[in-house]
Amino acid sequence: MRNTKNISTNYNLINVILFFSTLIFFNSCGGDKNTQTIPKNIVSQQQFTNIITDFLISESASNLNLKTIAINKFDSAYAFNPLKENNVTKPQYDSALNFYSMHPALYKQVYEDAIEQLHTKQTKRRTFDVADSLNKLKKDSILTKNAK
Repeated sequence: MRNTKNISTNYNLINVILFFSTLIFFNSCGGDKNTQTIPKNIVSQQQFTNIITDFLISESASNLNLKTIAINKFDSAYAFNPLKENNVTKPQYDSALNFYSMHPALYKQVYEDAIEQLHTKQTKRRTFDVADSLNKLKKDSILTKNAK
């Protein structure tokens, strides 16, 4: 009788192992988890990245000390609307935000791409500022030489 119990226990253990092995096998065959198909009614990952980048710039601009802005230009400091600039409606944005928040890997990638865009814009701005400063220095030195 003991042998029958051991055989039954071994049979159950084998079934459990086989079940979990099959489960793991089919789960691993799911493909790349990072390649998520974005539904057609959701803005593309690139467009959502652009929107997030614009929101980050807008938020940064609103946190600036605006005391140096003339009163007649004060309203134009906040006239930037990231959704309007990207031709996206509020419901489209809400749907995209909901979709991407349900897919954290994609959402993380959007923010990484947005940070990269900000870095690129900052680098271009610094390059422009340096070139502009050099041009002003050059003009000043020419004017100084001509004045002598």
